[in-house]
Amino acid sequence: TTGYSHWHLGPALGYTSADDVLDVRFHCSTSLHSRVVHFKTSNEHIRGVAVSGSHGSGNTVAHWTSGWTPLTNHSASLPAATSHVSNVAAFVDHPFSGDSGHWAIYSSYGECDDYGGAGDYSFQVWARLPAPPTMSPTTSVPTRTTTTSPTTARSTGDQPLKDNWFRKRDVARQESYPQKSSWIRKQANHKTDISNNNA
Repeated sequence: TTGYSHWHLGPALGYTSADDVLDVRFHCSTSLHSRVVHFKTSNEHIRGVAVSGSHGSGNTVAHWTSGWTPLTNHSASLPAATSHVSNVAAFVDHPFSGDSGHWAIYSSYGECDDYGGAGDYSFQVWARLPAPPTMSPTTSVPTRTTTTSPTTARSTGDQPLKDNWFRKRDVARQESYPQKSSWIRKQANHKTDISNNNA
């Protein structure tokens, strides 16, 4: 791929400080060698860069050489071999480098524990965020109550109302039958007229 999703988290995405990030994970690989950079760190400065996109003037070698954890397939010399750093362009332009290789992401090439070259490079930087807070209801759902008068309900239910519903349904059925019968008569007369015309 030749693009990226986000430069940093930033206020536009709702993040404002290092406290909004638990740790940052780095991964890179290249077709030019088999070494893989894959580690995470909870260093406060690095977490802050993930949010702000800027080192300011506070990047140091110690931020990268201590407090990091190797992850699956990590085999590169970086970040343990970091000997110099840059305060330019967050995690893109040589944030940590060593004598045996660099980390750098450019539009035309990369450096992944090496000095770059004509090959394929893959870079990924991930920020792990705290779980969202558990929401608890602040109001209870009201319970609906109904009352029935003795004149419309029997002692244990609402049979009079139910019986009334059946009576209305039966009346509706009776009212529909004449309309249906009339339709059948008209249909029969229509057929008779057709028969007479064909005679």
